[in-house]
Amino acid sequence: MSAGHSFTLLSAGVLFALATPFVAARELTDEALVIEAARQYNANAESLIAKSNDPMNESTFARADGKNLIFYWILRAKKDISSEKLAEFQKETFDEIAPRVCQENAKNEAFHRGMFYTFVYRSRYGQEMAAIVVARDTCSRL
Repeated sequence: MSAGHSFTLLSAGVLFALATPFVAARELTDEALVIEAARQYNANAESLIAKSNDPMNESTFARADGKNLIFYWILRAKKDISSEKLAEFQKETFDEIAPRVCQENAKNEAFHRGMFYTFVYRSRYGQEMAAIVVARDTCSRL
């Protein structure tokens, strides 16, 4: 099952471009950094969908929960996807996202202090398709 993963990398890339300057320029707490990154991500959500150029992407938004920056992607997927297909999607998505997030955050001080990311994928019908958590310890296991 392919979900057009290019949107994921685009969203992560936007986050990484936003996050690092905030720490250096404004010396925000990690929690404030996550809040600001989510705010800016949401301000650009419509353009992210357009830039993804993937018809499966319906909408996206982010929210902050402490040091966790959570990205939600709503996909135009079929209703009632089988558990086997969901497991396959989870694995493929993790294999694509985790190395990139780890690479992009290699020098991110907030990430090394405990900031982390969650990528949640849901169908337009509300079925959770995948939830990928990437933290510093995730990177050490890759």
